[in-house]
Amino acid sequence: MENYATDIAQIAIQNFLLEKIDAIRAKNPAFSLRAFARKLGIHSPALSEILGGRRKISKKLLARFAKGFPEDSAKIAELAQLFPSITRASASRTSGKRPPSLRIDADRFHAIADWYHFGILSLAETPHFKSDPKWIAATLQIGEKEAKEALKRLLRMGLLETSADGHAKTKGISYTTTDGVANLSVRRGHAQNIELARKSLDEDPVDVRDFTAITMAIDPAKLPTARKMIRAFRDDLCAFLEGGDKLEVYKLCLQLFPLSHSPKDGQEGVQGEGKKISKPKKKV
Repeated sequence: MENYATDIAQIAIQNFLLEKIDAIRAKNPAFSLRAFARKLGIHSPALSEILGGRRKISKKLLARFAKGFPEDSAKIAELAQLFPSITRASASRTSGKRPPSLRIDADRFHAIADWYHFGILSLAETPHFKSDPKWIAATLQIGEKEAKEALKRLLRMGLLETSADGHAKTKGISYTTTDGVANLSVRRGHAQNIELARKSLDEDPVDVRDFTAITMAIDPAKLPTARKMIRAFRDDLCAFLEGGDKLEVYKLCLQLFPLSHSPKDGQEGVQGEGKKISKPKKKV
């Protein structure tokens, strides 16, 4: 249980560092990992290993981070409280909530944006998993070459680890991807999800899938709250489904998107049978 609590602390700190560097880069796109490492008081290779989950963070090292970012001293002190106690570890495991996921930043996500990488990560959690590219290819219905390269890539990035007998295995950590970033890798991943859903609609019997949809008129001002509600539902459902025997790998896609696009002031809209309407332009 202590190891479990340690993992919770490591994931929380890694996510904090990723969010911090993302916030800085949003203001200064030229801000480098080396510059970030200097502010933290560590070498850039060590920071790279920390962000990739290949190096543990001690309470002493975490305290050093506070010197580089005094404005975040309260947050860092809060993170220090996550370091393990058996009581907290037990409470976290039995809370019924899904443990926090390690976020993969956009720079690393582009290497594993193709859907089958996360398919392999989930497949590795099943009891019948075989780290054999041929078996993985047949199970996920992808090419054997794709399976082999993906397996090597996941091991190289530290998302899977090698067991004592030399086979790839899960690290027991959940991963999440960059949220709310419109880059090409993220768009490609979402496009593949849509195509996977279309394939399932055509090929999978209704008793092993569930497709549902609703159309509604909404207040767009509520979208930020709606996004949070969707993510909370997603995580709760995931915790429920992962609580049993992990025998198959599933993908959950929740899609909320606009159907109507109201014309802006001065632009033409369409009403009825192709009849154009124009909003009056505002007088200046």
